[in-house]
Amino acid sequence: MDIIKDIKTSQVWTLMADETTDRANREQMTIVVRYLGKKQDGEGLIVKEDPVGVMDAFPEIRSAVGISKAEEEVRMTGSNIAAVLVKKTSELALDTNTLVAQCYDGAAAMSSQRVGVVANIKDVAPMADYYHCAMHGLNLATSRVVAVPVIRNAQDIMSSTITFVTDGAKREDLLTKIVATKGAKGKLIKLCTLL
Repeated sequence: MDIIKDIKTSQVWTLMADETTDRANREQMTIVVRYLGKKQDGEGLIVKEDPVGVMDAFPEIRSAVGISKAEEEVRMTGSNIAAVLVKKTSELALDTNTLVAQCYDGAAAMSSQRVGVVANIKDVAPMADYYHCAMHGLNLATSRVVAVPVIRNAQDIMSSTITFVTDGAKREDLLTKIVATKGAKGKLIKLCTLL
């Protein structure tokens, strides 16, 4: 895999992870690595960010921690989540000596300097300082802003308009042709649902 090769040749890299429950009620964990890579022209460096894993957290924790009994409770503790992250980075043969940062949300299981993922990763990568995920803060702020009636109403109007255009093949085809005549590229996409 070229991404793993690029990470291995990088001087430094950052481990980022987050988990969320999907529609099938599974706890999905995403692992992303931020690292220094060469620009396409080969001149200079650029910060790259690539996913290296998406997994069902509970079976991964069972495997990483060694929980063999199906009836035994799987807990989303800092040490259990860290065990999954360490296992994954080990499987990818990533050098923890060049791991210089960790980036997670502010949940105690992730960010606790004593018992969270941060503390457990520090045991295997002492240079990996913790940084709170800025995007998580943005997501929280965005979810709160829809409480403002004017913003909520504007979002509802945009959502209804986008749905009207994209749920009709003829309307979407017409929009695509109009956009093409203006020399623009892209497609009208539906808005993310905010809490």
